[in-house]
Amino acid sequence: MDYQKRRAVIIKIMIEKKRVTLKELAELCNVSVRTIQRDMEELSSLFAIGAESGFGGCHYLINEPSEEANKLTINQLIVLHEACEHVTEEQAMVIQSVIDKFWNYRL
Repeated sequence: MDYQKRRAVIIKIMIEKKRVTLKELAELCNVSVRTIQRDMEELSSLFAIGAESGFGGCHYLINEPSEEANKLTINQLIVLHEACEHVTEEQAMVIQSVIDKFWNYRL
């Protein structure tokens, strides 16, 4: 599974399970905990992700998106944000306007 699909799966798992540990995510995605940590760092720029530390600590979405409000898929959102890093400033503004129009979840 490539990183884009894995990150989309991580968000879907967080929506479904509400709270999940990094170890659980690593096992479900068949990757290391460190890989999940890197994914969470990247996803934190797109989603408000909370964390409870300590034994049994977990990660969760703050103000998770509702299915009715989400007109872009999570995978589409991730790809659009990543595309912004590789285009001109004007193109990035157009991509951001698409995100603003079709993604109603706000941090």
